[in-house]
Amino acid sequence: MCIFNIGLASTGFFKGESSNRAALGMLLLWVLCYGFSAGPIGFVAAGETSTPRLRANTTAFNLGCYGAGL
Repeated sequence: MCIFNIGLASTGFFKGESSNRAALGMLLLWVLCYGFSAGPIGFVAAGETSTPRLRANTTAFNLGCYGAGL
């Protein structure tokens, strides 16, 4: 994941159509690797383990912590 982030950041130093395509390729590879890793399990676990009454609050808390980088 870190390699894809570095590759995506390095494409910003260049101008042109090829650097835009390289950035898009790095972004797509990052999304695919993240989707097949254990990263999305936190969202599923929070939605499935909470009670139906608290599910919206639990999911909002989970997204807030994820956005804050905790």
